[in-house]
Amino acid sequence: MDGNIKKAERYWNRIRGDMAVPRRASLDPLDIPELLSFTILVDVLSDPLDFRYRLVGTEMEFLSSVRLTGRKFSEIPHIERRGKLWGDHETVIRTRAPVVGTVMYGGPDKHVRAVCHGLFPLSTTGEVVDKIWCVGEVTRAGLHERAQGTGFFGGVSVGPAFAPRGLDRGA
Repeated sequence: MDGNIKKAERYWNRIRGDMAVPRRASLDPLDIPELLSFTILVDVLSDPLDFRYRLVGTEMEFLSSVRLTGRKFSEIPHIERRGKLWGDHETVIRTRAPVVGTVMYGGPDKHVRAVCHGLFPLSTTGEVVDKIWCVGEVTRAGLHERAQGTGFFGGVSVGPAFAPRGLDRGA
């Protein structure tokens, strides 16, 4: 069975067609209802470079444990300019290509083991990347693991879009 990121990648490639970057207007929520609660839309701001959460799907908002919609990355203490979250978004702008990453999770849902995300470039004009579509994929503990009371996963690297407070350290 395909995960959210694979579904998003297929959809992004379909709406991109033969363009380098698909237009934001081509992203139609009616085409991807199963991805909406795992979707985040980010505005790319310039002079100085920053990112703003335009839209945060319900599952992603719940996982973050803080309200993100309308906030700039630079206003959120755990997001550092030299951190992985910021860097992955910059990579999407620079390469005009998707980036996939895994982030450690430390929010309120004690059964979450990992959150992966796909960051997909979008453009208002079809040229400059001015939006990034992020799709999350959540791995939760199975019933057997929950019954044994095992702690959070180990060894998963911290990465972009879902690093909770204090976890977006280093590049």
